[in-house]
Amino acid sequence: MIDPASLPRILSCGTGPGASSITSALKNSPEVEHLLSFGREEQDYHMAMITRTRPKAGGLGELTSKNTYSGVLARALGPGELNRFYQFLFQFVDHLHRRESHYHYRPHGLKTLHEYMNYYHLIADIIASKIQEHRINVALFFNAPHLGHDTICHQVACLMGIPTLILMQTIFPNKFLSFSNVAACGNFNLSNIPRDTVPHSIEQKEHPSYFYMDQVTEKSLKQSHLGPKDLLLILAYILTKEPSLLIKPGALWNLLSRARTIKSKFPRFRDPFARFFHIDQLEYFETLLESESEPVDFDCPFVYFPLHLQPEATTSAMGGAYVDQALAIEHLSLLLPEDCLIYVKENPKQQHFMRDPLFFHRLHRIPGVRIVPSRTCTHQLTDHSQFVGTITGTAGWEAICRGKNVVTFGNPWYASFPGVYPYEPNLSYAALCSQKIIHKDLENVAGYFLSLLPDGIVYERYKEIVPDFNQDENVARVVPYIIDVIRGRNSPVFVDEF
Repeated sequence: MIDPASLPRILSCGTGPGASSITSALKNSPEVEHLLSFGREEQDYHMAMITRTRPKAGGLGELTSKNTYSGVLARALGPGELNRFYQFLFQFVDHLHRRESHYHYRPHGLKTLHEYMNYYHLIADIIASKIQEHRINVALFFNAPHLGHDTICHQVACLMGIPTLILMQTIFPNKFLSFSNVAACGNFNLSNIPRDTVPHSIEQKEHPSYFYMDQVTEKSLKQSHLGPKDLLLILAYILTKEPSLLIKPGALWNLLSRARTIKSKFPRFRDPFARFFHIDQLEYFETLLESESEPVDFDCPFVYFPLHLQPEATTSAMGGAYVDQALAIEHLSLLLPEDCLIYVKENPKQQHFMRDPLFFHRLHRIPGVRIVPSRTCTHQLTDHSQFVGTITGTAGWEAICRGKNVVTFGNPWYASFPGVYPYEPNLSYAALCSQKIIHKDLENVAGYFLSLLPDGIVYERYKEIVPDFNQDENVARVVPYIIDVIRGRNSPVFVDEF
């Protein structure tokens, strides 16, 4: 990463107490010369200043307190780099949109495209000046950048030619990934798997559960009704977004009637108003209701495409152009014969973000697309499909574990595994349907892959799947690994070239 003779001067982006304790240990390490941190209150600069467009101080004050144009980034851009800058700008706008007023009670104040553009230029120049001021020579991220503040820090570092190290937690307990750029994710060498590799046992037909997904039970399959929590969310929406509804009883009654109908038509695990209410959600769920009672034909040929929850790193950071899932489905349809359908299943936690009426209009224009009811079992859809399509989702991993090939549109961690085919326009439908995955080979590759992964928790939420987790011990494992990779004594899990 950096010259082994040099000491790291790190720009660190990470939120939560886990990232904070690792950052503190790095800052105190004799092998780290300097560390500048972006995160919450205890870090040098508070991320909310970027994502909420409001001043909020960290340890070094407010990021924009010295508001003079520096020109540092402009001088650092090489010939032709301005086009890359504007590609990054589009990604930043996409990532920052998660806090737009349609999706958040405490949104940022940006509304028009040109406000986003001006804001990007301002913050990019400020971050570049901080990188120069602190003589940063490497940037560290505790997840794939996708929250806005980490996005722009990563982009500016790349534009200035500063190496980056991205850490990312896995579904495997106490294991995390590392890579220098998103395009490298999933890229590892399978040609020299040691003969003594211990295979990772995979039950081919198991129904895996993940701590971050709510379990579907008999109770959760029952229909629900509009309750006090929903009414409070609706009231919060009215008071913050449309207070005039309080003096329009007809419009208010219509809103409540639509919300009550939607709530009663979906199973409890598919809560339409779980955390947030906006009137645009009503049209989104009414669109889904059109397919909620449709039967699913498992005997006809179909490809299964489960939609990702958005916004999330799996598409925002790892999907590239296919953060647009409708684009992936459009391109997938070009691989299929006329008699093969695409069964699309919505993510059970999805709200109306990136699901406007035009999204569904694009899907409905594809002759073979069918949206399946929320109650349909994802494993049954996988098992009866010809193959599975996904951007980078866990559904792709589940597919190959169950013996089904998967076409991926982004950069998943399992990209090099047997049965995984990155999307290309010339992929053969016949080969995708007929190529068999040798389960023993899959278990060997999985075992080798897991042997490459460092131990530790870099994303706080995943500590609950580690028995007797101890943060001090975790820091003692993770910090030396980070330093070794940064100083070139070790390589990231995924590399650009073998």
